[in-house]
This record gives sequence, structure tokens and C-alpha cells, in this order.
Amino acid sequence: MHKNNSQNNKPTFDIITLGCPLNQYESAAIEGLLLKNGFKRSQNKSDVVIINSCAVTQAAARRSRKEARQAKKKNPNTLLVLTGCYSQLYPDDIKKLLPEADIVVGTAGRSELPKIILKKLEEKDAPKHIKIQELHKAEKFEEFDAVPKFYRHRPIIKIQEGCNQFCSFCAVIFARGKPRSRNPLKIIEEAETYAALGYREIIITGTNIGLYGMDLGNINLPKLLNKIDSLNYPFRIRLSSIEPMGVTEELLEVMAHSHRICHYLYMPLQSGSNRILKLMGRNYTVEDYGKIVEK
Repeated sequence: MHKNNSQNNKPTFDIITLGCPLNQYESAAIEGLLLKNGFKRSQNKSDVVIINSCAVTQAAARRSRKEARQAKKKNPNTLLVLTGCYSQLYPDDIKKLLPEADIVVGTAGRSELPKIILKKLEEKDAPKHIKIQELHKAEKFEEFDAVPKFYRHRPIIKIQEGCNQFCSFCAVIFARGKPRSRNPLKIIEEAETYAALGYREIIITGTNIGLYGMDLGNINLPKLLNKIDSLNYPFRIRLSSIEPMGVTEELLEVMAHSHRICHYLYMPLQSGSNRILKLMGRNYTVEDYGKIVEK
């Protein structure tokens, strides 16, 4: 049974985040959405515990299950919500291995979480809510319609979702779907909000940020960075991981002429062997990578 501390109190929640900066952003966005809908953050026997899971490796998937079990063991009365990449990729495993989960939502449809959670809190005997959306049908970037809540000194802004590269070893494309870019006006609005609040560095993230704008037309990552760079506040812009082939001449030109964009790139190489890179389905060679670094 999932019982609020008092009928007069706001339902309380806690969020446990595993994995990448993308998950960190989404947890902050979920928190902002819950606060907007009358919930209260609490780490002390909260009514709801949300596990924002990771499945980039088997170890990450195991840790996601471990955190979920520990949360329920710590407070058997809590409503356990499992979301994120592990939920998206392995809903059948969750049914078998994690009977503790009361609500299971993947990487899409999370803007509905407040409504889903409130309904489950009110209807205590309702069946488990397990709903995983088919990502190949997702055409647009999902907005949370709330300012993400960050407690750290560097807020993260998510600019796109999904990938289209189908690397042979990677499950991310199945966890995140095809590329969907966020409306640039929403991104700029969010960046301005953080800058106005006094944050001095903003991190730009996404599943594959080099693909930003490919589904929108008339905008790409360099053009977006120019727009953010034009905001009249003292802050820096840092890019999270970017695929090598996303590092274009245009991007380097924008970075070179900006005093706000950090002159630093985190590019995954994956292997120093062209044979292995080919087997992995990567769309570059060691020589291609070297040329990008030399630029």
C-alpha cells in the first residue's frame, strides 16, 4: 500500500539517477515537473522513489536493478517508479526480475509521470503501470514543460534525442530512438533562464549532439551555439560528448571565434584499429579521427 504521510501534505518523492549527463538532465526535468505539479522533494521515506536507470553496459543494468531493490527494501511502502534506458530496453526482464516496480516508463512519455504517479497513489489497489512507447513512432522531441531543477553549479541543457548510426555494439539507438531535435527557441529560453539565475557554465548534451537540427532544417549545432553565445550574460558553454564526424569545419570555426564556448571536445575513439572500428560499424577510421584532432 502506498500511503501519503498526511492527506494535507504534498506527496513526497526522491530521484536516484544512474548514467550519463542526458539522464542527469532528464532527472532534473522530472523533478521540475513534479514540483510544478504539487510534489515535494524528500530523501526521508518519500512516498515515491524514481530510479532513472541506465543500461549502457550489463553492469549498469545490474546496478539499476540493485538500486530499485534497495529503495523498496529501505521503504516497503514507497511507490517505486523505474524509468530510463533499462526500462526502455528490458521491460520483460523487469516484469520477471523486478516485481518491486510499481510503475515502469521508458525514455518516452515521461512528461505524463505526475499524472501517472498521482493516479497510482490514489488508486492503491490498481495494477502495476508498465508502458513502454515504441520509439520508431516518435517524431518530435518531448518537452517536459518545466524548468529542470539543478543543485550543481553547472546546469545541463538537452538539445536533442536519438541517433541514426546503428553501431554494431550499441544499444543506445534502441533505448533512445531516431534523432529528434529540440526547438531552438526552447533551448535558448532555458539557457537564458540559467544564465539569469547566475550560473556561470552551461553544458550542452544529447544522445548525439552532432545530429542536432537534421530533422528541423535551417539550423544545426554551430548555428545553435551562435544563438546561445549571443545571450548577454557572463557564462561559458561546454559541449558534452560529440561523435568525431559531428566535429565539422563550421563547428570549429564557431568555437574558435567564441570567448564563451570552451575550447575542448570530448570525442570517443572506441578503438585504435581500423579493422575493429569497421566491425563496430563506426563511420570513421583512425586516420579520420587524427585529422579532426589536428584541426
